[in-house]
Amino acid sequence: MNPEEIVTQLNRLSNTEKIPGSILAEKLPGFEGVYVGSDGPGDYLCLLADSSRAHAPTKKLRAISIEFGLKYQATIEDSEVNEIFTCLRLHKSNAHLLGPYATLLVALLSQVNAVPSTHEIQELVDKFVELFSVRPGLARDRIKGLFGELTLIDSQESTSTWATAWHESTISNKDFSHTNFYVEVKTAESPVRKHSISVTQLETPNPGLPVYLASILIEEDPRGQSVFGLLASIQTKTPDVNLQKKLIDLTFKTVGLDSDDAKELKWLVSGGLKQVRLYKAEDLPRPIVVESSAKSNAVSAIKFDLNFEIAEVAGVGYTPLPDFE
Repeated sequence: MNPEEIVTQLNRLSNTEKIPGSILAEKLPGFEGVYVGSDGPGDYLCLLADSSRAHAPTKKLRAISIEFGLKYQATIEDSEVNEIFTCLRLHKSNAHLLGPYATLLVALLSQVNAVPSTHEIQELVDKFVELFSVRPGLARDRIKGLFGELTLIDSQESTSTWATAWHESTISNKDFSHTNFYVEVKTAESPVRKHSISVTQLETPNPGLPVYLASILIEEDPRGQSVFGLLASIQTKTPDVNLQKKLIDLTFKTVGLDSDDAKELKWLVSGGLKQVRLYKAEDLPRPIVVESSAKSNAVSAIKFDLNFEIAEVAGVGYTPLPDFE
């Protein structure tokens, strides 16, 4: 099962003439009680057998709605179906989002059993609502940053260790939280090694543990990798199912509705992995607030641009990624 197959299936069902008030649906291969279908107006549906929230109100987002407690009776592939469903509905007017809809559906279903439990269905629906919400910021910037972080994970021999350290908790303020150090990742599409940084990104949350800033320069190239290509590569190196779930969830939390863009955008690391550089945060220059002044308490959230090429000329050293341990 892949997103393209589901898109084809849903488009076919949506464009097939229907009896007024009825729906056309087909089983989703590999899962019991999971169907895809379409109704009279041509909306795209995923139906999940689920009577646990029969009296819950419909949840409406910008592009989709989640409807609970729908009772359908139909003959589907020679089988009589008479169940209560939760329906994940993508409105026909948002057909341009069918790719992200199918991609997210496949990703979330990959985390449940062939016969999903009530808990798994509830979790899938809740995640669908969360991950199909609009993400702040420009899509390209979000996807670019994600590409840099996944590149760092994919490049490591200890892939699982780095995947575990990636956004280690919901309250973590560092991209990677290892036992003995932290890493913040900066990714730029530029021939000049220059990044926008906040002062807090250079500060350690745990005195005694150093923070490193990883600088990655990338260039768009059809021969390169997409974030989903990197994700697939990392998953082959991380046999732990829970870790794979984490990787999928964090990827979609970043991508949101922009999974089509995320599939299309492909980058190469400029100069290869040896040109990914890690700098010790304490060695990097930064703006200084005169703390002796009472007025300094009014200053917060300081952000600045740092040209690392100038910093290197001034004596700031770095470690190439292949030599970083």
